[in-house]
Amino acid sequence: KYRLCVALRGSREELDARYSDRVALDPTDMSAPAEHALYLTPKWYGDSDCVETLARDYLAATSDILGDAGYAATYLDILDRDHAPLQALDTDLFARGLHELLSLSQAPQATLNYALAQIFACVARRPSCGETEDVHHRLRMLAHALIQGRLEVAMPYRWTMGEGDM
Repeated sequence: KYRLCVALRGSREELDARYSDRVALDPTDMSAPAEHALYLTPKWYGDSDCVETLARDYLAATSDILGDAGYAATYLDILDRDHAPLQALDTDLFARGLHELLSLSQAPQATLNYALAQIFACVARRPSCGETEDVHHRLRMLAHALIQGRLEVAMPYRWTMGEGDM
């Protein structure tokens, strides 16, 4: 019903109602807020604050089950698509949520690869009007921490060496 509503260009109210129905069926299906976030961007039915509101509402509804993972899942798919919502992104909460998302994933390496691809696609471009360099810097630092955390197990000596020691 949700995708049909999008395809038929239903109203924002209809889309929100279908989203609520979808989440009620399975609150742990993080693809629901991720997909809904795409349609709450300025290109479709929303504005730059709609995604943050969605992410916070989903976090409040599922934090006892998913921790902060729902917040990260809501934003992850739009990092490389619509950058207006990034103005409201809480990068600290996103980072905590991403770590929880990785711990909940049945395929953590695939999830990590996807997350890194999304982050790199976002930070590879120059900040557009209204975006802050701080968000880009924090996302770059998050990507570095994620990579370090995964590779430190395989190459612990590398992360203790200085740049000139290689």
